[in-house]
Amino acid sequence: MDLRAFEIQDYIYIPIKLASSNDGSVRDSFDIKTGECTRRWQTDVAFDGSLTWALSTNFSGFKSVFTTSIVHARDVLTQAFALKFDGSILSKVSTLAANMTAANQFITSATSTVFSVANTESGWGENYSPTAVEIKAFFYGWKMNDGNYGQPYNGSGVKTWVPWNAQDNSESVVIVPTITSKAITSGGSDYYRLSYQLTKTVTETVEGFEGAIGLHDGGNTIELLEGMIVREKIVPKQHSTNLNWYINEKGASSNVPDCPLQYRLDQPIAIYRNGIKDDGWVWKNDVNNQNGNQYASIPNAQFDPTAEYTVTYIALDRHKMTTNAVEATASYNTNQKTVVDSLVQKVTDVETTTGVNVNAIAELYKRVKALGADPMDMTTLREWLIQRGVSAQELDSFSEPPVLADLGQTILLVLQNGEASAELIMMLVAQVSALEARVAALEGGGANA
Repeated sequence: MDLRAFEIQDYIYIPIKLASSNDGSVRDSFDIKTGECTRRWQTDVAFDGSLTWALSTNFSGFKSVFTTSIVHARDVLTQAFALKFDGSILSKVSTLAANMTAANQFITSATSTVFSVANTESGWGENYSPTAVEIKAFFYGWKMNDGNYGQPYNGSGVKTWVPWNAQDNSESVVIVPTITSKAITSGGSDYYRLSYQLTKTVTETVEGFEGAIGLHDGGNTIELLEGMIVREKIVPKQHSTNLNWYINEKGASSNVPDCPLQYRLDQPIAIYRNGIKDDGWVWKNDVNNQNGNQYASIPNAQFDPTAEYTVTYIALDRHKMTTNAVEATASYNTNQKTVVDSLVQKVTDVETTTGVNVNAIAELYKRVKALGADPMDMTTLREWLIQRGVSAQELDSFSEPPVLADLGQTILLVLQNGEASAELIMMLVAQVSALEARVAALEGGGANA
């Protein structure tokens, strides 16, 4: 089949992560009509140094450590999968820690989770029993040594820690770390993660998906793709000599500060400036780029430094992000009356939503204007609202009540001159907010009283 003969116009982007068992028999699902996802899996639970850790058993060449901080009493733990910090899959063994035979294994139960860790990766010596805080440091991304890089700590020497990805002791610390190392914060490694099947499905509403698919006369083909990242915020960086601006450049040029997207890029879809597609960007292939083989650039004259830029793209390592979308059911109206009825209802819904949004933005405009926002930005917003039916008189009608200004000045003086008084004021403000919420709830139920 020659796909070039088909016209590709419509799309739906659904920013959601789905999971399934290896055989696909138990899987998450999403219904575009309701906007709801049915969850049958809890995915990517992170095991980091903030949890309570303890040594379980000291084996030859590895140790098992466990935590009771994450409890899964109501979940199906026979269906569970765990990933190590490098993304490799850990082997699952029976529910007895004594049954562990090697590093890179895990056990999970209703009350605890156990991991076996190689001494060569933790830096714990063969005869050394790490303390609870030293185990926590490992799960924050730190490796131990005896003051000599690569030499496990076995009870003598200087206790030293380096990031998992360190090549020497140049960034070492001698006080047990309590923060995440750069091995994780840089994106090179990740926390240990656990995914498991739920005993009871969970339904959640998905927000942020966009688009719609319309069918054309004759044959239609719908393609399912995974790894779509929708409108990820990005801060472009400028080239030091040609002054062009770049997105997703990492390591290809020493003249451009790194500005990688969150995930390695496989296929770019679009770049948006303040929510509007910006076609001025040009994507280029470069095998030296370290975040996927493509980056985008735009001439300085076409770049807006005050704008917010977002990118929609397909990630390269999508197998790490979601299960394959192997099945979908599409339904559509088959006669003229149902088609017309559906369109009328959708138009009505859109007009209602638009009206509500315009009114809400108008109220925000009046309040932001009263706070003294940038007049140029406010002028643009004012014109937009007037074009959509909001009168100029209404937009100019809001003024800050004097009592609010007096209250604001009082709070400012209190915050500057007395911590105890400040706490009292903030407590009173919180109580006022709570009372407002209760009044609103009572007003909402007044018709049934």
